[in-house]
Amino acid sequence: MTRTRASAYEELIDAEYLAAQRFEELYPSRAARAPGWGDGTRATLRWAWRGQGPPPIEVAGWSAAG
Repeated sequence: MTRTRASAYEELIDAEYLAAQRFEELYPSRAARAPGWGDGTRATLRWAWRGQGPPPIEVAGWSAAG
């Protein structure tokens, strides 16, 4: 979201998640050029970082359970 190039660490990932929550408000021109991008980013971070919700995409034949 914020286009940082720093290595990932907990506080940075959380900041990206919070920025994703306000993507359309913070970056209206980017949001207009890429409809659905904010929703996809939020879904990915919610699933991968927060462990909430379904996976953002379906991958046939793959299971987290192994």
